[in-house]
Amino acid sequence: MSDFRFKIHKEAMLGDGLIRELSADEARILLAIIATGGVFDKADVQELTGAAAARVVSSIALFTEAGILSDFDEARVTEEFTETKIESDEVLSDSGKLADIIRDRELASLPEEFRLLTGKGTLRPIEVSQITDLVSKQELSAEYVALYMSHLERMGRLKSASALRSGAIALKEKGICDVEALTKYIENVESTSRVMSEIKAALGIYRQLAPSESAFIKKWTEELSYSLPVISLAYDITVLNTGKLSFKYMDKLISDWHSADCHTVDDCEKRYNGRSRELAKSATARGRGEEKPKLKYGDFDPEEALKNAIRNSGFFDDEDDE
Repeated sequence: MSDFRFKIHKEAMLGDGLIRELSADEARILLAIIATGGVFDKADVQELTGAAAARVVSSIALFTEAGILSDFDEARVTEEFTETKIESDEVLSDSGKLADIIRDRELASLPEEFRLLTGKGTLRPIEVSQITDLVSKQELSAEYVALYMSHLERMGRLKSASALRSGAIALKEKGICDVEALTKYIENVESTSRVMSEIKAALGIYRQLAPSESAFIKKWTEELSYSLPVISLAYDITVLNTGKLSFKYMDKLISDWHSADCHTVDDCEKRYNGRSRELAKSATARGRGEEKPKLKYGDFDPEEALKNAIRNSGFFDDEDDE
């Protein structure tokens, strides 16, 4: 059993009164009701429009008060339902007018949303044109533009209408043309940004990264797939051994761990401790049993030459004879 059963009155809907005062949500809800022929579940309308349940109920009350909707006569449900379906088909043939109103309202809301996000005062005509042209000329949806606008604001890059326009066009040229593709792109970019921010904080960096530093971090996180705890371990070892942050030293550590197939903090610690013990043993062995390197032909050792000269002089032999 459906939640609601209404008869739709085309004349009231297409008049010059309420229809032009509807919000974008209310207009979407009305279109959804038309598509169902007036017999629908509240959840269906929510799914079609993305509106909250309370919004659907309040909109139905508004449409009923305005005479756009009226309750079915329960005694004539089957007959009225058939008539309503016919009427709704007639209305849908004229719904281009309603759809145009919705598009116009959504388009008009974009400059205002830009103004609120940027904290600007009144926008110049050229700024309004740069924003609305993304819909009217570039054929991107108003939802797409609003989504991208919000993304730039979160990233601190919503500086101007021209930057918004050029960025959206660049994404379109890369094939990111609809809301679904844009959503995936934004999730990826913002996830990468969060990782970068976390790593910068772990390394004690509170400035913009140099290109070479960003390249190292991208290598560790994207190419080698290391997480923040492992990178933090490399940082701690680097500072312990060098007394400072060194991206090159960290890269040697992390590259060695990767070549040894170490990916967890425990594995990397064991690898580092094992390597440290090996190096310590090697250094001790060299210190205890260090042999003088053998001279090659043509090499000259002054100390050895002096000894040979004294030995061959016979000086000490004479003393012995006495």
